[in-house]
Amino acid sequence: MNLNNIAKFIFIFALLSFTKVGVCGGIALGSTRIIYNADKKSTVLNITNSDEKKRFLIQSWIETEDGKKSDNFILTPPLFVSKPSSENNIRISYIGDGEAAGKETIFYLNSKAIPSLEKKDMDGKNVLQIAVLSRIKLIYRPNGIYGSSLDAYKKLQFLPVLGGMQVKNPTPYFITLINFKINNEKVSTHMFSPYSTTLVPFVKHDKIINLSFQSVNDFGGNSPVTSVKL
Repeated sequence: MNLNNIAKFIFIFALLSFTKVGVCGGIALGSTRIIYNADKKSTVLNITNSDEKKRFLIQSWIETEDGKKSDNFILTPPLFVSKPSSENNIRISYIGDGEAAGKETIFYLNSKAIPSLEKKDMDGKNVLQIAVLSRIKLIYRPNGIYGSSLDAYKKLQFLPVLGGMQVKNPTPYFITLINFKINNEKVSTHMFSPYSTTLVPFVKHDKIINLSFQSVNDFGGNSPVTSVKL
């Protein structure tokens, strides 16, 4: 392909962190996660373009936990142009037959922002066009599950085992721990699925005597630091 005759579009994908919602240029998502309560007909995600000059083509879709496109939701609109200094809403509507009863199910909402290019900027030039894919958690919460999501992290059970720390989540909620430390050594952020038991690797040979962490709540905020002595 002749680079002198055609503009090249290279799409570079970047995941949103738990604390940053800014994406391509002036595009920002209004949340780092979405909790979809089953008793609601729909929910809304705000997308803001703070750039005073650029337009962006915004394309959004939802995937299952294993990366397959989900047909359980409708996004309205799935594709639109975000004008300079504007706000838009994507309406998310659940049309599935119901997920696993008694516990949360996780999906991922993807939103790709592609900046516009004027024809005059492309004529006779090689163009590097950068798009950014933002990916946030979409958690479907069925009716009638027990307990409070805000207190779920308090029910986690920790057991030192060979090779690390075994963490049991006996609740119906997804629990994400950040600033997770074992023996004051930071380990990676972990998300624990409902009713799961997970091994958190810890290669130090010292006996595990303490740990600390914060949990991410429904609104993307952090809980107070929890310290546990074993």
